[in-house]
Amino acid sequence: MRSLPKPTDDDGVEYVAGAVFKICISKVRNPDLRLRLRSVEADIAAAEVQYAASAAAAMLHTVPRMNNVAGRVNKDEMVRTYTGRMVAKSQPGRPVYDRLIAASPGGRCPLCSLGHVSALDHHLPKAEYPILAITPANLVPSCGWCQNAKDDAYPQIAAEQTLHPYFDSVDAEQWLVAEVVQTVPASFRFFVLPPAAWAGTIMADRVRHHMATFKLATLFTSNAANELAGIRQRLGDLLLNGGSATVRAELVAAAQSWENAWLNSWPTAMYHAAAASDWFCGGGFAKV
Repeated sequence: MRSLPKPTDDDGVEYVAGAVFKICISKVRNPDLRLRLRSVEADIAAAEVQYAASAAAAMLHTVPRMNNVAGRVNKDEMVRTYTGRMVAKSQPGRPVYDRLIAASPGGRCPLCSLGHVSALDHHLPKAEYPILAITPANLVPSCGWCQNAKDDAYPQIAAEQTLHPYFDSVDAEQWLVAEVVQTVPASFRFFVLPPAAWAGTIMADRVRHHMATFKLATLFTSNAANELAGIRQRLGDLLLNGGSATVRAELVAAAQSWENAWLNSWPTAMYHAAAASDWFCGGGFAKV
């Protein structure tokens, strides 16, 4: 998972739910619907404050689910405000949607760090939390893989809170590791090894849940297989000319390079695991 700054407009001003909601409903024509939507602006703003405090404290599992907003706007109407007035092209909220989509560096999904951003994911799903349907801090740029994997899941206990790019940072300590699986061809298994700094916290459980929810171990293993296919000939030449020590030196250098760029990336974990395996460095990588 990669952290992202909280969503802002083109001038760097942080988006707030109340203002975004006003933009989205600015062209509602139905008088009754317009009146009821305007009547819940304060409720939506208050819900954003609670959401932000809960997210910062890793307590999003305590945010109450609901079927309507203040008994005046139902779930379907809130969902349509998002899909019809924020996502739909040429609608008032579309510029905000586009800004949020474009916020992830390189267009990469912050949830898996591999896929290309294609939509916004409701961190707490709009089907269960309609009051948060247009709350910018609840809208995370994501790829199709992560959207399909998570679907409408929501946390019921603290350990089931997936990592939130706007509120969680897990880049200071190494936690993603891998090990070589001595198969033909060679493969890698990725898993979470909690650092000492996480002792006494629920972060390890949350990261494991994040990995499981988005099926990241499967995704990383697949990408590692492609990476290995691409470097197999290079490693074979090194083994032939310099032996296993030369292969290991190449793998260590790659691991260090990736680690300097991104500590908890699957290539960092893969190359460290490969370098640590005598079987792999001795030619296990070549078995196909």
